Amino acid sequence: MDAVEFIKERERMCNYQYHAPGRYGCNDCTVSRFKQFEVGKNCLIQCEQFESDMPELFVAIVEEWGKHHKPDFPIDRR
Repeated sequence: MDAVEFIKERERMCNYQYHAPGRYGCNDCTVSRFKQFEVGKNCLIQCEQFESDMPELFVAIVEEWGKHHKPDFPIDRR
């Protein structure tokens, strides 16, 4: 996965968490299973910090998520 593909897939994963039926944002995200996020703090900032602290693991998480969530889920970002 090159950098552009990673960014697109990470964005798709994040959008999925907020817009797919039955999903509840960061608390239900695959990334939060690897990193305990602090309650009351902005989860997107914490996610970016995790990405910065452990980039190899973060990329692996996004790649694995993408294998199990094919891009057939339409995201309406309006």
